[in-house]
Amino acid sequence: MFDESKHPRDSDGKFTDGNGEITSLPSAQRIVEKIPKSAWLNNKFHDEIVKVNLDSEIQKRFDNATPKERQKIAYRYIMDNLVGKYAARDGREVSISSVGADKITHLNIDVKLRVSPELANLIKTGEFVGVIDVRHKRFSKMAYYKTMFQIGNEKYVGLLNIGVRHNGESTIYDLNPFNKI
Repeated sequence: MFDESKHPRDSDGKFTDGNGEITSLPSAQRIVEKIPKSAWLNNKFHDEIVKVNLDSEIQKRFDNATPKERQKIAYRYIMDNLVGKYAARDGREVSISSVGADKITHLNIDVKLRVSPELANLIKTGEFVGVIDVRHKRFSKMAYYKTMFQIGNEKYVGLLNIGVRHNGESTIYDLNPFNKI
């Protein structure tokens, strides 16, 4: 089993040697580096921003919770309200299940937790970027979708990581990396 404590990361989630030096780049980061900045910020994509309603009940629950409680609240919300299949813009059918819910809520990363109630909308509005082969016990490929969302006055751009199983089925795996713009 992967022991997160033995693989330190910086504040952006990149693997480090524990002293702040990046040791390797996750596959999503390699994809991001290949995308020209202009592709992240094209006008067509800006029309597809997903707005997080900070006045919603779930967001208010986040405000009054400890970090561990926030992770549990987000996980429960995903499992109780979002589990199912959603069509991506390119026609891929993407499931939301415990695999992605666990990965997205595993660490107390405020942006991920805040946007987690909008996962279905991120799938629906995401723009296909590419797919790579991976060695993973559950997936043979990872497909990446560029997505943009807004939390309060802050806008973010990121990648939805979609795991493609050996049988061809797709499921959301993570939202990472994401950057404030």
